[in-house]
Amino acid sequence: MKKLLIALSAALACQFVQAADTSIVYVMPKIKVGPGSTIRHQDALFALTSKPCGLNLRDAKYMRSAAIFLLDHVEEGCWEQTDDPTGSEVLIVGRVQNPFKATAMSMVKARLIPHTWDSQYIGPAMTQEEYDANIQKWKQSLSKSYQPD
Repeated sequence: MKKLLIALSAALACQFVQAADTSIVYVMPKIKVGPGSTIRHQDALFALTSKPCGLNLRDAKYMRSAAIFLLDHVEEGCWEQTDDPTGSEVLIVGRVQNPFKATAMSMVKARLIPHTWDSQYIGPAMTQEEYDANIQKWKQSLSKSYQPD
């Protein structure tokens, strides 16, 4: 079973860190956005980056950096993808280590504007088709891994 989980995690390899471009972020906007939109960091809950986590957390070596937008400041945080079969769920931990989960279906892919946490909308973080395909892969992995005695 452990090997199956490891294989499944590898198969659902992080949707969010595919691009090596560190200016690409995944943002949870509080407002409706679309093509051509600029997302001000005041209008977002957080931004997930592909940079390594810089916090002193137990599993930091497996995590990526996040910016959590609070009312009066930006808090450094870290995030990692969970083992959810949809491949869309992430766990975000702030400096004070209050973890919370989010889903890519509610996020957008954006290009970070230099020297600010504002970003330019690129597209959805995950499409419905990608979400459905991840579920199908997970279902297939279950049927392949089940071997009656």
